[in-house]
Amino acid sequence: GGQPLALRLNDQLGGIALHGDPIAKALLQLLGEPTCQLWGETGLSDLSEARLGVRWPVPGDVREGRERYAGQTPVRRFTRRRSIPRAGRRTGGDRGGRYRGRLDERAPGYGGGYRLRTAIAEKFGLGRENVILGNGSNEIIELLCHSFLNRDAELIAAEHAFVVYKLMATLFGAKYIKVADPGFVHDLEAMADAITPQTRLVFIANPNNPTGTMVGQDALDRFMDRLPEHVIAVFDEAYYEFLEEAPDTLKYVREGRNACVLRTCSKIHGLAALRVGYGLAPKGIADILQKARQPFNVNAIAQAGALAALTDDSHMEKTKAVNAEGLAFYHQSFRDRGLEFVPSVANFVLVKVGDGDALFRKMLQRGIILRAMSSYQLPEWVRISVGTMAQNRRCIEVMDEVLKG
Repeated sequence: GGQPLALRLNDQLGGIALHGDPIAKALLQLLGEPTCQLWGETGLSDLSEARLGVRWPVPGDVREGRERYAGQTPVRRFTRRRSIPRAGRRTGGDRGGRYRGRLDERAPGYGGGYRLRTAIAEKFGLGRENVILGNGSNEIIELLCHSFLNRDAELIAAEHAFVVYKLMATLFGAKYIKVADPGFVHDLEAMADAITPQTRLVFIANPNNPTGTMVGQDALDRFMDRLPEHVIAVFDEAYYEFLEEAPDTLKYVREGRNACVLRTCSKIHGLAALRVGYGLAPKGIADILQKARQPFNVNAIAQAGALAALTDDSHMEKTKAVNAEGLAFYHQSFRDRGLEFVPSVANFVLVKVGDGDALFRKMLQRGIILRAMSSYQLPEWVRISVGTMAQNRRCIEVMDEVLKG
């Protein structure tokens, strides 16, 4: 039913243990009380090891151990189930050049993401304990839903927000509440009005995918002023680096509010295939997400690439400039052709073309891939990503040919 997973697991183990199964008895002893009930009546409940009577198997990190036990017996790791790595292996690559030859040095501690989490924390003026790594920011979305949803819970999002929010709510049996977004912009007042005692997560994609719209600081502050203690506001900011003036949502994290900010190396950094995302949250929330995270979820090569990307300001500025030029080109092209579109602040544009699925198929035959929007209940629209100017011009040329029939 609506019981948390651990409560259902305890019930099942109890039944098995009655039939004399020694493993079930041992597991039941270890679990004791249900361990996954994350919410009390007023907010997050205590998931401390002392309360549970067990030690959470969170992946450790050699360097964190060295910090904790500095001056005592040197820390050596004897938990790896792999062979000793050969010395001198090289990572290669342009942007990862300064990490060349050092991958093996980091590999023993990559399970906890020590170096990458430290670099992210320093970049944003937070502590390492505020950073959770994900196999793409999609995994952080999944971890949030793992941790805070059950069949009695609700997740709120805008009507045309990222479709993964609905998929995750459905996967975990929670009720998905979609709130109308007039003009394809999040209506935060209406989203706050939709909160009930059963609400656990409110997702705010800013800028939003697939509409490319955003909400400003004043609207965010008013929303946070209305946020109850039993709800977490999740700010999905995969495209925030493209903004000229990005709202400050990290202040909610620094203030210890119920907030989690999601960011990624997939967009402006161009590392989508490596799958590196991260969440920034107060320690209490981050600790819970760490406990839900699979060990070694972000591989060592991905972490090396992300470390290089975080400080590659030149690449980010060039990408941002190319994107701004491309957005202006698409906006003007659609105006010239009388096509309805949504002005974007991200790296794509939503445009109304009549039959989105048909345009997708016909342009695919000509070597151009668009995103049809039927899955977002927008069958007349497509989303076009910004490329180089040569690619952008080619896209418009082919679209003209197809639309003219």
